[in-house]
Amino acid sequence: MNGAILHYGHANAPNNKKIMNGDLCLLDMGPECECYASDVTTTFPSNGKFTEKQKLIYNAVLRANREVIKAAKPVYLCLESMRLVVFPLSLWLGCH
Repeated sequence: MNGAILHYGHANAPNNKKIMNGDLCLLDMGPECECYASDVTTTFPSNGKFTEKQKLIYNAVLRANREVIKAAKPVYLCLESMRLVVFPLSLWLGCH
């Protein structure tokens, strides 16, 4: 199951909205090969240019992603990742 099924639309709540100029496009992919499963998500503006607000959010999430990658180690728990970025992410987005 991928995020598009959960968040975008499905049989009970289809979504056939046209992508408009300035909309963000989210691609959530989950390839699997020889028992290895991966999950990759990317977001980009439909017109190739982020608004200032989109840029702020994109860069905050990118920074959080890089912080988690830097801190990762064997037997790294998801909870540790959340502790590492939830509060800083709210600061980077100006929520505190």
